[in-house]
Amino acid sequence: MSSPNKWVGIAEETTYGVKVSTPTKSLTYGTLDLNPDQGLLEVEESAREISTMVTGPFVGSGSLGLYARPDTIGHFLKWAMGAVTSAQQGGTAVYKHTFTMAETIKSFTLSDNERLSGLDSRILAGCLIKKLTLEAPARELVTCDLDLLYAWEDLETKPTKGTISVLRPFVFHDLTVLKLATADFKAESFSINIENDIPDDTHDLGSRKITDLLLGGSNITGEFEMKFKSWDQRKIFYGATDATEPQEDVTPQQLEIELTGEATGVAGYPNYKLHIVLPKTLITENPASASKREILKQTFSFRAVKDTGTLFELYNKETSY
Repeated sequence: MSSPNKWVGIAEETTYGVKVSTPTKSLTYGTLDLNPDQGLLEVEESAREISTMVTGPFVGSGSLGLYARPDTIGHFLKWAMGAVTSAQQGGTAVYKHTFTMAETIKSFTLSDNERLSGLDSRILAGCLIKKLTLEAPARELVTCDLDLLYAWEDLETKPTKGTISVLRPFVFHDLTVLKLATADFKAESFSINIENDIPDDTHDLGSRKITDLLLGGSNITGEFEMKFKSWDQRKIFYGATDATEPQEDVTPQQLEIELTGEATGVAGYPNYKLHIVLPKTLITENPASASKREILKQTFSFRAVKDTGTLFELYNKETSY
């Protein structure tokens, strides 16, 4: 039978779809939903009933939900965005990791480790992040949710569990910077999505697995919900910070978010931190509704467009990712 002591292991793959037997990181999680599809093909002929079914293309998909801890989310930011550079800060134990969008991403192996009899671990090879969502609702912990695509799975004996992070997750009151254009603003919640268009129908003759890592486009999108106190966001939606009606052209604005987490104990770099800069964002939707005597609220959805200054910075004590 299963037990509460479930965990997952992760390890970056050198070659797409070639599993890594020993996890480099072990994690606890909030939710895990993995769905293998055998792609069974019906042998349908002139008889009223199908005569048999034959295995077809294998496709694995699923989701993994975690709390956004300052150390563990770095692995997933790298695998969602593609590139990372790490720099030690002032000769201390703190490192700054800068994640940027790249032309390709890396795959990873995920081991799903349950307290089951016999072969008690499911090993997923060729895991790719289709979508990473960071979500921060007021009064709650910040979460990191992943939509996954994977190439193959098999059952094995559970690997050795590594050290589980004990850092506290980021929480809603860690927000220290929230700025659109040049103005600070308050929000009741935000979510940011890093999305990769990864086709799941690229099988070649001779294999049930997807054997190549092929990428389409990528997007960074998100949404804020806030009390409706001014028309500032509507003006930006119109096309400029001073617009009073829809413009012929729209001017992208910089969005900056910073979460300052628990103490590091390091002088000069006192806190774990996540800093997000999206230099060119456009508000794509800005609904604002009113109902009876309820508090006025508005939502604005945004999309970031390409800019070399787009980055996610993470400050922690990991030396690299």
